[in-house]
Parts: sequence; C-alpha cells; structure tokens
Amino acid sequence: MAAWSSKLFVYEINTWVWLEELSRKHGRTITLHTVPDSALDALPPGIDLVWFMGVWERSLFGRTNALKYKHEYVGALPDVTDNDIIGSAYAIGAYEVDARIGGRTGLAQLRRRLRERKIGIMLDYVPNHVAVDHAWVSQYPDYMVGGRPADVENRPSDFFHDEDAQGKRIVVAHGRDPLFPGWSDTAQLNAFNPALRQAVTET
Repeated sequence: MAAWSSKLFVYEINTWVWLEELSRKHGRTITLHTVPDSALDALPPGIDLVWFMGVWERSLFGRTNALKYKHEYVGALPDVTDNDIIGSAYAIGAYEVDARIGGRTGLAQLRRRLRERKIGIMLDYVPNHVAVDHAWVSQYPDYMVGGRPADVENRPSDFFHDEDAQGKRIVVAHGRDPLFPGWSDTAQLNAFNPALRQAVTET
C-alpha cells in the first residue's frame, strides 16, 4: 500500500459472518485461504482498508458464556442454533488468527491478494482486556487488575475468582466500561504494570 492518505476509507467486515455467508452462497466451506475472487471484486470501490473484525482466537470460556444468553439472540435470529454462537470477538483467547477460519497463513494469503487490489487490511487490538481464560490470567496475574475476596461478594458482576499457575486463589477484575457492569467473559489488564506493557509490545 502507498503512503497513508489524509482521509482513509475503511470498510468493516465481520469476518466469521462474511465467511459463513460465502460458504452458504458457494456450497462449500470458505476460509481466509479460499475466499473467491468474486467476493474481493465485490468490495466497495475506493476503499483503502478492510477492517477484518474478529479474526483472533476466540475464548472457549467466552463461547460457553455466550451460550447462556442464547434466548436473547432469538429476536434477531429466530432460527439460532448453538453452532451459530461462537462467543465475543473481544473475548480474545490469544492473538493468533483462529485456525478455524484459516489461521495465520490464510490471513497472509488474503492480505497479499488484497494488496494486489491496492487495499490494505486492519485488525482489532483490544488494549484494556483479554478473555477470562487467556493464559496471562493464571500465568501472570500481576498483569491483571486484581481485587479482594470481598470484591467478588460485593460486586460479582465486576470481579471473579480464579487460580494462578500454582493453584493459589486470586481475584481478578472483569473488563468494563465505567458506566456499566463488567463484561463477564473478560479480565481487565493492568496497564500500569511495565511487565504487561512489555508483553503487549512483544505480542
């Protein structure tokens, strides 16, 4: 892609939904490896970047958690099934392109094909939280915003119990917007910790 222009046009794609729609249309499983040229040619003219939302590895806990709210999805998707529910794109289990949609090599191949069309790509990065079952929660609990046992009792929507790698019981804050209860599938990162900032840079 050439130098950034002063005004970029970004086109967002919900990656899993897009691949599912393409799979139904073409009667076969479509991944990042096998997106048809026709789908790329159908992108709106004049865009600079495609924002592929939700390519990262989904959290297993996040999916289990999302299934509890299946009854709330019926209004938007009356024929919803368990297979439709994959968990939040923002309860990131790991910053690895999910193998089920084509993995790292699939994304690299799609990126190359878009570059041939003079289109770049943009991916999500979530600075303030990871999934409840992200490896950092148990391996590096000091990367998280912690709490006390009383916090879980008094504010159960904002804090949860877990165990560190040694089996010690810990209390961790959920990611949240200050005006709303915590997101129950996330753990809040402690950006004040220099070790976390280094780990984020390396990631």
